[in-house]
Amino acid sequence: MKKLEDTLRWLSAIHEVTLRTLPDNEFIFPFSMPAGLPPEDQIKVAQLDNSEDVAYREHLVQSYGKYKQMVSGIHYNFQIEPKFIDALFHAQNETQSAVDFQNDFYIKIAKNFLRYQWILLYLFSATPTVEEKYFRDNSPLNRINMCGVYVQGNMVM
Repeated sequence: MKKLEDTLRWLSAIHEVTLRTLPDNEFIFPFSMPAGLPPEDQIKVAQLDNSEDVAYREHLVQSYGKYKQMVSGIHYNFQIEPKFIDALFHAQNETQSAVDFQNDFYIKIAKNFLRYQWILLYLFSATPTVEEKYFRDNSPLNRINMCGVYVQGNMVM
């Protein structure tokens, strides 16, 4: 899938199939911190094909507890089309090498992400509330209702 449109179409198809096949009592939760957690003894460690992956998940359970295993999210990598970077390189008047130009280009992207991360995280990844069960210590929590809490002045991420 080299084109953005193909990727978006594929993701949309996966989303649609998932929605159509979910049982009536299940849904896709839009935040990374699920609410209404079951008792910890009812949470199963991920069942994976690779025994090393299972051992790693079990280690995480021992270190952080099963509730932390319920946090979800995605990790992604991206690459700018090499032809685009090459065209930019040939359009500029600097004397640096193509590799140095590409490295500088990606550094500028990273710097601008860091510059605007506050708004990007706020808009696309911050969960506004979190269930108390995620915390083991005496964190400065403020109760919202029967199952939600938030940290004053901060986002829960």
